[in-house]
Amino acid sequence: MSASAFLVTTLASSLLMGATQSSPSDWLAPKYAAVQGQIEGSKLDKDTKAQLTGLLERARGETKAGRNYYALKVLSYSITNLRAMAYPGTQGTAAKERDAYDKAFAAYAPKLQAEMEKPYADLPLAQLGLAQRSRNKAKPFFDAGQPYGYEAGLEAGLSYLGLADGLLEYANWCAESPFQTPEANYGLRSVEPELAELDSKVLSEFDKSTAAQRGDFIPINDAMKEGHELNERGWYAGAIVAYLDAEFLFAHRTPATATREVLEANLEKEKLEIAKLPGDNTIGQMYVEAAESYLAGGPARLGDAQAIITDILPRYRAILTTKPAMPVSAKEQGAKITVTLVRWPYTCSLSDPASLLARNVVRQFPHDVQFVSEDLTHSELAKRYNLTEYPALFVNDVLVAQPSDFTTFWAEKRSGKYVPFDKKENQDKFMADVSEVINMFRKGDANAAAKLGETPAVAAKATLFPDVQLTDLSGKPVNAETLKGRAVIVECWAPWCPPCRETLAWLEGVIKKQGDKLAVVGLAVMCKESEVREYLAQKPSHAIIAMGSAEVQAKFGSFVSIPQMFIYDGNGRLVQSLVGASPDNHAKVEATLKQLLGR
Repeated sequence: MSASAFLVTTLASSLLMGATQSSPSDWLAPKYAAVQGQIEGSKLDKDTKAQLTGLLERARGETKAGRNYYALKVLSYSITNLRAMAYPGTQGTAAKERDAYDKAFAAYAPKLQAEMEKPYADLPLAQLGLAQRSRNKAKPFFDAGQPYGYEAGLEAGLSYLGLADGLLEYANWCAESPFQTPEANYGLRSVEPELAELDSKVLSEFDKSTAAQRGDFIPINDAMKEGHELNERGWYAGAIVAYLDAEFLFAHRTPATATREVLEANLEKEKLEIAKLPGDNTIGQMYVEAAESYLAGGPARLGDAQAIITDILPRYRAILTTKPAMPVSAKEQGAKITVTLVRWPYTCSLSDPASLLARNVVRQFPHDVQFVSEDLTHSELAKRYNLTEYPALFVNDVLVAQPSDFTTFWAEKRSGKYVPFDKKENQDKFMADVSEVINMFRKGDANAAAKLGETPAVAAKATLFPDVQLTDLSGKPVNAETLKGRAVIVECWAPWCPPCRETLAWLEGVIKKQGDKLAVVGLAVMCKESEVREYLAQKPSHAIIAMGSAEVQAKFGSFVSIPQMFIYDGNGRLVQSLVGASPDNHAKVEATLKQLLGR
């Protein structure tokens, strides 16, 4: 993402209120030195180190100019980018071996949990907002990192883990030492009304834009997503910053129309207005400093300065001085239709416009239909349909568009019905399909909607034990009929996969505990039968071992990594699927078996 996609903010040092506890410049200096040391000590190439040093020098320059809150925000770019790029190089075999990779995520999980639950001390609102926003982003990146590595390579997954680590470290830096004495919070509130207004503006402009212009809306959409998440947490300082960032990204698309002299005069007027506000105004201060930085950046940055001075600062003051009524959602109005977009937590890929396009359709039905955005790693609908990629679009429980219908980062040559998705005619077709299914539900014709999409009734074929005719290594048949009446675990594994071997060994105890109530099928994939027999000669298994060809794998659903486990009940219905070797998988399996078998 470009630097402009991460908003800038900060106000003049003349507006500092309260006794300064320590010099911000003195506090920031060791942080700069620490980041510089990490850059120099990393295994990154020379050009990458130079780029990261450039980001760091940008923050240093703001500190030298006395724009300390803005400097603190700019500092986030260098630490988070550095950690994402350098982290894989610090993890040894985790970048190459699946068992070490999974253990790296498992080892980090307790730290993440502790950081997410740690309370913040009293802080100036600018520091609190930056800290809240950074912490809020860490968990989605951590949650998405492990499966992302299975898809795109282990180093890519470790980059996400490094990014989560950098976000948490930066959040702690923001909370470590207040730049000034914190003042009483004078009633921060949710900015959902402002986000709703911005959403309407964004969708209107998006609808009028060309396909080439639509990429500009993706970072705006991401910032709005953050604002909604932070509001839900009650982290209103972070929500205000995310909302103002989104407004900035929307406003700065317009070229400057005022001269530098006019902008400087207007900025002075804004400073005076902000100074009249009661309580802590450090968020406003942050944006004033950003405007000053842009004005110092020459003619090319006047548009950014204008966006802050004429749009952001007045909106900031309005947040603190008005309390508009909260918008009434379609859900609160009794909407019976839900459009759910399953997406990656934060993305700038070509697939992300699906979110904007779907919302554009939903706003045509303000009372009947509600829009919901779910992250792939937490979506129950994605789990039900065994989706491992994104995006996907559901109307109620009808799968209208699945990942294979879109262009994605790692599958550019797909031939799905909306590919290439950056073409306006394909985006229009997507919106028309979504609108058609919505209208069928509005007419009460769910059966017709099911014919256009895929409902659980249709998908049940995929969620039953597939119609496969396997034989185990001794030549005995293995199929739905031979397994009928027992709960079934299908473990997709290979002898070369360390976490697969560990899971297969753990399943020995499960087989012993459950007896003839359970059948465990070890479906060997991505390997030769001779390799399987050689491994089992050393470590025998009581599981039913069978070879799984590519055709067999396809019948169990699309998956690109192992281990993967499918659990079926006694009637052959799929009740759970687990990807990878997450440390809590054993507990999940035991809980499912207890529910199915009572022990």
